[in-house]
Formats: sequence, C-alpha cells, structure tokens
Amino acid sequence: MERPKKLVYVSPDIYPGTPTLRAPEIRAVQNVEALRALGFEITVITAKDSAGRSAVAERVVYMEQFPKHVFVRVNACWRYRRRVMQIVKRELSDPATVLFCEHWPALLCCPQHSRTLYSCHDLESELMRWRRRRKSSNTTYKTRAYWWMADWLEWRLLRRADRFICVSASEARKISARLQLPVEYIPTVDPGTPPPFAEFASESTTRIWFYGASGATANKIMLDHLAAGLF
Repeated sequence: MERPKKLVYVSPDIYPGTPTLRAPEIRAVQNVEALRALGFEITVITAKDSAGRSAVAERVVYMEQFPKHVFVRVNACWRYRRRVMQIVKRELSDPATVLFCEHWPALLCCPQHSRTLYSCHDLESELMRWRRRRKSSNTTYKTRAYWWMADWLEWRLLRRADRFICVSASEARKISARLQLPVEYIPTVDPGTPPPFAEFASESTTRIWFYGASGATANKIMLDHLAAGLF
C-alpha cells in the first residue's frame, strides 16, 4: 500500500479560506487546491479568521494572530516566532512531510526542515523601495542603510527554503540566479467560479480592468503610470 503524502501548510498572515476577500488569499487558496489535487494530506496552520470563514483544508491547527509589523521589525519578534515554531515542529515529526510556507511570515516563523517549499508573493525589500519612491521623498543615507538591512535579512531568510514558487516571473529569475535553487513561476489565478460576463464588456469602447484593491502596491504603481504616462 502506497504511503500517503503529507504536507504542513503554514500561513500566519494570509487566511486560506473562501470566499476570498483580498488578492493574497486567492493565491493561498490556489496553492492549497493545487496541493490537494497532487494527492497531499494537508494540515493547515494559520491564525483564526476574523470574518469567521472556514479554511479550505480537512485539518486546521490555529496559532496566535500575526503581529502587524513590517518585515524588518518582525525579525525581532522572537517570542512569537518561537511559539509558532513549536506548533509547526509538532506537525513535522515525520521528516518525509513537506513544509509549505505561504509568504515571508511563514518562512520566518518555521523551523529548519529538509523539505521546505516557499511561496514567494513579492520580495519585501523590493516593495520597500517601490513604496518609498512613490512618495517622492528624499532618499537619505539612513533610508538606504535600512534598505540594505532589509535586503540582507530577506536573502538570508530565503536560503532556508529548498524550492520556490513565485508570483512574479522576474523575481523567479532573480532568485534562481542568486540562490541556484529550483524556482517555478506560477501566476495567480482565481480557483473559484468566474464572475458572470458583463454586458458592457462587449461594447467597442476600450476599457481597463484592475484586479484587486486600488490600495495594493502593484495597482498604485499602475494607476500612477496611467495618469502620468498614458493620460
């Protein structure tokens, strides 16, 4: 009899439940559904959802709410990270179990494991630069030192993973070149039922569609480009 494939899916700050309320949750549900289709027995470790949704998994282990701090500051949350690591370690008693980390908070809070797969949403140190540039404020020496520290911390963290999947094709190439590890680019698609086709979408007038909240960094950058470059 074939031994069941087991996987521990860790996601402290992104709830893998339906209906999805924001773009990162679509990515999380997509990953869980894909892993289930591959035949894994999945244990989800996440914080309880404030909206009362149920997670898309047969077995869910709950942890404390993730501290809402930026990447650099969460590195110093040793007590919280230690408590999460203890929970994850209990679920990784079998070395053959795959550890799947959704986004950087999961990789940061998980123990070292021989089979670690990391789902990279965005390189956090790159996002910091983009957000600062959007504010059109001066880049001081202190800011550049902060960026350097964030970059160093993030690449040190990424070396804990054995394999990667990335939302961004360019970041997938960057990680592959720098770490020399297996990296796959898998774009985000909605695993749910597609919305009904709007009648006005068939009109001849050109329209631009944005998927996700206007407050998302990627959408803010695109809106700036449309305003300054196209219109």
